[in-house]
Amino acid sequence: MKTIPIALAAMLTLAACQTTGTPEPSTEPGPEIAAFDEVDAKLGYPDTEMGADGDGCATYTATGPGGAPHSERLRGPMGEDFCAPGGSRGSTPSPSP
Repeated sequence: MKTIPIALAAMLTLAACQTTGTPEPSTEPGPEIAAFDEVDAKLGYPDTEMGADGDGCATYTATGPGGAPHSERLRGPMGEDFCAPGGSRGSTPSPSP
């Protein structure tokens, strides 16, 4: 009779260890995407893309007025740069164009 409680305890332990599945991915854009979308909505330039500058920081790049290239660093709500490790994190925000 002791085997039933032991088997039941083992099954409950295994059931508690099982995962509930893969978590759903977030549908919210990352902060870099939100910053890109904000700059894009403000400027409305054609041929936009997100890239990185020489310091490894995220940039908005587009074709500006008269076909001139335009590029600027993407910044978070507190003016922080989005840089790869070792990049220019937290540099002073540059003035808006």
